[in-house]
Amino acid sequence: AQSTRHTQLPAIPASFSQLEKMDLAELQQLESDPVRLADFMMTLDLVTDMSAVRSSMQEAVMDLAQQNLSKRDGVETLQAELDALRATVKDKEAVFGVIQQRQVALLNKYSTGTLVEALEKSMNQAEEEAEETFSQFNDGEKNAVDFVKEYRQQRRLYHLRAAKKERLLHSQG
Repeated sequence: AQSTRHTQLPAIPASFSQLEKMDLAELQQLESDPVRLADFMMTLDLVTDMSAVRSSMQEAVMDLAQQNLSKRDGVETLQAELDALRATVKDKEAVFGVIQQRQVALLNKYSTGTLVEALEKSMNQAEEEAEETFSQFNDGEKNAVDFVKEYRQQRRLYHLRAAKKERLLHSQG
C-alpha cells in the first residue's frame, strides 16, 4: 500500500505589497527590463514558496521513480513466471482438448444409437446367413442334419440380437 501525498499550494495573496510600494517610474522600469523583473519576481514570497513546493515535488517524484526502478527486477521475474505459467496452461488446455475429443469419440462409439445400429447390422447379417443356409438346403447342397444345426444357430443368434436391441431401446425410455 502506498500513501497518497497531497501538496498544499501556497495561497495567492490579494495584493503584492512590494509592488504597491513602488511608484509609476519604478513599475515602468521593472516592466521594460526582463532581467530586473525576473530578479524582482524571485524576491516575492509566493514565488519562493512555489519554488520550494516544486523542489519538494521533484524530490518526491525522484524517490518514487527510484522505488519503481528498484522493483524492476522483481516485476520482470514475476512476469517471466507468469509467462511460463501461461505457457503451461496453454499446453495443458491443448492436452485436455485432445483427451476431451477422445472421450467424446468413445462415448459416441457406445451411444445407444450406435449400439442399436450395430445390433441391426449384425441382425441383418445373421438373417442373411440363415437365408443362405435355407437356400443351400433347398438346392440340395446341405443335408437335413447340417441344415437344422446351422439354421437353428443362425436364427438363435438373430433373435438374441433382436432381444438385446429391444432391451436397449426399452431401457432408454
